[in-house]
Amino acid sequence: MNIRKRAVGLFAAAGLLGGLFTVAAPAAHAVNLGGCTGVQFLATITPPAPGDGSVALGAVASLKTAKSGLVVWGPGFGTSVTTTGSATCAFPNGVHTDATVGAKLSGNLSCNTTSTDPTQYPLNGKMKISYAAKTLSEQAYVRMAGYDPVPGPDVVAIVGIDVKGSIPGATVSAEEFFDPVLKSLVGGEQGGPELKGQYYFDNAQIVAPCGAPGGTPVGLIYGGDGPSLLGSVASGMSFDI
Repeated sequence: MNIRKRAVGLFAAAGLLGGLFTVAAPAAHAVNLGGCTGVQFLATITPPAPGDGSVALGAVASLKTAKSGLVVWGPGFGTSVTTTGSATCAFPNGVHTDATVGAKLSGNLSCNTTSTDPTQYPLNGKMKISYAAKTLSEQAYVRMAGYDPVPGPDVVAIVGIDVKGSIPGATVSAEEFFDPVLKSLVGGEQGGPELKGQYYFDNAQIVAPCGAPGGTPVGLIYGGDGPSLLGSVASGMSFDI
């Protein structure tokens, strides 16, 4: 079984966009002022997206950098990632290797990617990147703009504007992977080798993806840039003007 192919639409099936939107690249004349790579985060969706995607539901995604040393397992427990606890960001005020990310985004969501429910709208809200031992930060208003199928089925485009920090007014554009995961409560769940407190790819999404009849709801996400749990590669975050 090709897990990656079976998972196509899987997080497009995790319905955080409230419909798909055309993703526009930065203008050719844009000047890059900074960016971040190495972002790794966990996001809780409250309430979880209903598994069958039958209704558009108001929900909040609370996102924060994953703690250093946290182990996250890939599909079928075939691979694992150990998180670093920080990202590297370059801004006009220097390069910072201790950056952490937090966000609270709200929207009206459905797992059904073919839904035409007019009440849907994409997750949007405020994002904060703290760095320099948390003495400095960039704050931006962002929204999810669509999926980019080129790097992979689980890569999401995010757009917005920096409103406070070293580069206010800069355009924010990012590509981050979003993969549905579960937290192991006792270890060895779904027959895996994971320990209590570790996270693992929700293998139920492969056979019953959120948004399909009888699909599995999604309430917890592991995301970031670089290689995803499905093997896609997300490019990271850019600040341009």
